[in-house]
Amino acid sequence: MSNVVLEDPDRATEADAEEDADEKPKNSRKKKKTKRSRKPSQGISDGVDGSPEDCSDKGSPDVKDGAAGDDSQDKSGAADGAADLAEVLQTACSVLKISDQKMISDWKSFEVDQFGPPKEHLFWNTQPVPKITEKVDECGKLRSRRVAPVLIKEITRRVNLKGIFQAIYTAGVVIPKPFSVCRYWHRSLNPKKLIDVQFSHLGRNMTLQRTIKLYRLPEDTKTPGFREMKAADIAPARKLLQEYLKKFDLSPTYDENEFRHWFMPRTDIINSFVVENDKGEITDFVSFYTLPSTVMHHPTYNSLKAAYSFYNVSTVTPWPDLMQDALITAKKLGFDVFNALDLMDNEAFLEKLKFGIGDGNLHYYLFNYKCPGNHYDLFPRALGEILTKSSVEEVHLSLTKGLWRTSQWGYSSRPAPNGAQLWAWFEPSVNVSQVDNKWVELTDALAGLMCASLRAVGFDTITPKASFRPTADSLKIGENPHLIRYSSLPRETFCTENLTPWAKILPCDVKSGIGSLLHAAHLFESAYHSLAIDFVRNPRDGDSSKIWLSFSFSVVHSSLLLNNNAMKTWSLKSLFGTIPTSSCDVAASSKILVDSDFDPMGDFILAPPPSSVSTMHGRKIAVYELVNMLRTGSDMNIRAAYRDVLDLNAVAGLPAPPLTVSRYITGYGLERGGVKTEIRYAASEENSASLVYLQYFPWYIRVYLHTLKVRIEGVTLEPDEVFFSPGRDRKRPHVIELKLKIPSNKKCTVEIEFERALLKWTEYPPDANHGFYIPAGVIFARVSANSLRPPQFNVSSMIPMSSVEVNDDHAEMIIYTETLLVSLPTPDFSMPYNVICLACTVVALAFGPLHNITTKRLTEVTSDQSQKGIISRLKSFFRKKTESDEVRKVSLDDGVDSEVIEPGSRADD
Repeated sequence: MSNVVLEDPDRATEADAEEDADEKPKNSRKKKKTKRSRKPSQGISDGVDGSPEDCSDKGSPDVKDGAAGDDSQDKSGAADGAADLAEVLQTACSVLKISDQKMISDWKSFEVDQFGPPKEHLFWNTQPVPKITEKVDECGKLRSRRVAPVLIKEITRRVNLKGIFQAIYTAGVVIPKPFSVCRYWHRSLNPKKLIDVQFSHLGRNMTLQRTIKLYRLPEDTKTPGFREMKAADIAPARKLLQEYLKKFDLSPTYDENEFRHWFMPRTDIINSFVVENDKGEITDFVSFYTLPSTVMHHPTYNSLKAAYSFYNVSTVTPWPDLMQDALITAKKLGFDVFNALDLMDNEAFLEKLKFGIGDGNLHYYLFNYKCPGNHYDLFPRALGEILTKSSVEEVHLSLTKGLWRTSQWGYSSRPAPNGAQLWAWFEPSVNVSQVDNKWVELTDALAGLMCASLRAVGFDTITPKASFRPTADSLKIGENPHLIRYSSLPRETFCTENLTPWAKILPCDVKSGIGSLLHAAHLFESAYHSLAIDFVRNPRDGDSSKIWLSFSFSVVHSSLLLNNNAMKTWSLKSLFGTIPTSSCDVAASSKILVDSDFDPMGDFILAPPPSSVSTMHGRKIAVYELVNMLRTGSDMNIRAAYRDVLDLNAVAGLPAPPLTVSRYITGYGLERGGVKTEIRYAASEENSASLVYLQYFPWYIRVYLHTLKVRIEGVTLEPDEVFFSPGRDRKRPHVIELKLKIPSNKKCTVEIEFERALLKWTEYPPDANHGFYIPAGVIFARVSANSLRPPQFNVSSMIPMSSVEVNDDHAEMIIYTETLLVSLPTPDFSMPYNVICLACTVVALAFGPLHNITTKRLTEVTSDQSQKGIISRLKSFFRKKTESDEVRKVSLDDGVDSEVIEPGSRADD
């Protein structure tokens, strides 16, 4: 922790304050120049006893002369810049004062309480050590000559010599990414004077008399009990202020000595007032500090006295009434203008009390903190809003494809079972009745964020009693077990639709840095791949960042899958299909670590040479600094070439870790069965391993506690504790937790029998014959640290926040068992299909003949007609048609009998 020089965030540098406060007249030809001395600096440099040190009186005249608005000096320009530099630096150094009795603030922590918008708190600790107080007066002339940055650098250098390296400040200019922005508002108390010195001007259709009448205030305050704060009011006023500040995103905390220093009334420095009710209780608080300005070249006025609103609290008195009394008091004290910022609850009275908006903003900055959780530059907003609404203290989510083979690969840096896994601890303030609702909100939101079927957790959610200990500092181990929820979905698949949203919430996406190596085409060809999101609020590791967020991706490429040549080599391009081309700008470091100390495939040569070689937990690690490599144009395709031709049959693999576990199904048939777990602890010394073994079974796998058998080398072992929660059909799963101690070099077996339930036909999935999954078991083990001394055992020790935490005398780890596949009694879902097919076939075959029989008419065909060809039939058809037409033409009218002339006969006949 470093010391902090804290200046009031409501104050800007002199030049910035001048830009914010001055309202430039529109119709004025000649502008008067005003200059403000830093009277509040007297208060900053005062001792705790309140005796002021007159710093500004000694330093201000020199700076004022160097910054005066003399036209002859302005014309000198850059020619006089070099000559004036030494004088200006000497002047700036003369206003630097050291007070041996000032209480210095120590920046203890940066805490993010909530997100969306995030809540932040700075905790301050005071101690009587030497304090450097900075006081620099700037003006436009110094800026134009680029002297102001030189002054700042010189003062920074001198402050660093005193061991102070952190600071909080405000500025009127915009530096990238301020965490807050506010604007000054001005309220005229003496409008005639302000107009005369051109601090403000008359508005359109306004006269001086109307302006004076507009800003007129009552003669006396109207709030009963409104009075100046006394020494006896420090404790209740401080408590009132601290309770009020808890509602804001960022706020300092004051101890009693600091509150006395900052708020105890002192002439021309700070004025504080309280409201006392009939019972003698402090109900309201108001304060403002003094910041006078020097008026240059004015025949009547030579100074302008401004009051700046500091911290105000209104609990009983309405804001407009309280601040109107502050305006009346400030006017009686001779102030000409009252300024306030539109932060906290000031907007409740600014317009009502006729404050006018200023023309400048103040930008707040925080530097040199570890975790930028105060805003959403690095912390993903989508995730932050979910965590805030769900009221969680820690969340752990993983999506995995494949099984981590501990016996071959060692311990994982981020262990996870196959499928999806989610567990969360909720805040202690969440009621028992609200936990389930918060859990549903969390799963639904994360399902949408990650494009996963997390809403299917449903009946698979459990509340462990002894497993998944909290890592958040606010959660005590062994207390509030109702605040945890855990669920696993072994059927959930991990594919590109999950990788894409996960990559988008990375600080640099996949466009630069190590994230650019995440190419789905190569990652999903691996033997094992897993992504995870881990969030912990207030981690229990002594870290002052108060928030820990991790995005991790684990991938295992089998040597048999890389290539088929006998000379086995690997490179970044062969593993990931690409190489990094740029570094992540927001990353503090980008490193690739290569474990070059042990490789079962033989010795290899790394190219290009690593940036450095370090030792972690007894292992030699080659470190590649991506930023330096990209800057120097180095070859980014890190690769390894083996010295000898590789014989795959001779590869021995990593030595087996001391603690391994395997699980499988026992029994036969579709009615009963069992689950058997084998835990082996091969330690080199006579120390037992303490572990908690968690298994939970879906409701349709009915386990019976009386069938539980725990044996060590065939001898029955009584568990230290057994937690069993029987399931209920279609409501909750069966949960069993065992606390065991396994001696070294022994094998422990845990067996339990189950019965398969009959499901309703609507409860079967579409692929019912595929089977049903039993989630992986979880082992939380505590073993001797000496059992992990061989460096090849602790594969994950180089990774921060690893699953294996090695201490001086013991090590803690998490191991997952295999996911089991069980067949349940399944009806023949193909029978309806077969019946439908058979019925449709029979109907189709029978319908045709029946339709023909019932709809066709049978006619007799003569032998002559049957022998005629198609040409003869056509001739006969047309002949018959011609004869019919001739017969219709020959007829007699007027009732005379018609005579039909036979074809071929003559008319005269």
